[in-house]
Amino acid sequence: MEIILSYTDNAGNKQEYVVNGNELLIRLIREIGYMIDLYGNKRYTQAEALRDKLAEKLDDIMKLGNNN
Repeated sequence: MEIILSYTDNAGNKQEYVVNGNELLIRLIREIGYMIDLYGNKRYTQAEALRDKLAEKLDDIMKLGNNN
């Protein structure tokens, strides 16, 4: 599975990256993007709750990666 990440830097240059990974990793990346949007919209309580959940998910992904 892959996802294309894009962003615009401070100079206005658009950058794109293709990330290949398993489904759990791709979902995590998308949720991180959502969390960043929450912080950007000043929804700090919701963003911090999501951050804590994502930390647990990352831990799970790392544990699964060691079992391959």
